[in-house]
Amino acid sequence: MATVMECIGLSPFGTASVPQVDVRKNDVAQLCGELIMNAVAKQILPRDICTRHAFENAIASVAASGGSTNAVLHLLAMAHDAGVQLEMDDFQAISDRTPLLCDLKPAGKYTAVDVDRAGGIPVIAQRLLEGGYIHKDCITVTGKSFGEEAAGAKETPGQDVIRPVTAPIKKSRRPGDPQGLARA
Repeated sequence: MATVMECIGLSPFGTASVPQVDVRKNDVAQLCGELIMNAVAKQILPRDICTRHAFENAIASVAASGGSTNAVLHLLAMAHDAGVQLEMDDFQAISDRTPLLCDLKPAGKYTAVDVDRAGGIPVIAQRLLEGGYIHKDCITVTGKSFGEEAAGAKETPGQDVIRPVTAPIKKSRRPGDPQGLARA
């Protein structure tokens, strides 16, 4: 859900995935406090951020990271509360066209901490932006667009946790799809 919160635009990029015991948490807390005060001053409301396109971005981030089915339940509930029409079929359609870029546990090799060390969720967002899998114009809590935020990602050189869109783990998350099961 850290990935969802950053990619839907409610959490600032690079904040939700910082591990709880990391010394950067104090800076994250300070930044979030400043951003929420700025959002209040600029009257940026959660419903301004949580649009249909923002939900599609969040779903694409879940598909790219191999996220949990719990994200489906949470996103459906959030969409309902935001007054955004979202159906189970939307998750499949977006997953069908989104490559799997992260090999995360429990079935994979890496953990969320490894994602953070690789450059974090902003790198996943940047990959989705590069591949054209997201709506780049969605506003985020910072007042900047998803595209602006993703463009600022800082990838750790040599990391292999978050694959490039040109070499995904799977071309899609569609079960039973031979192309979706092909290793790049």
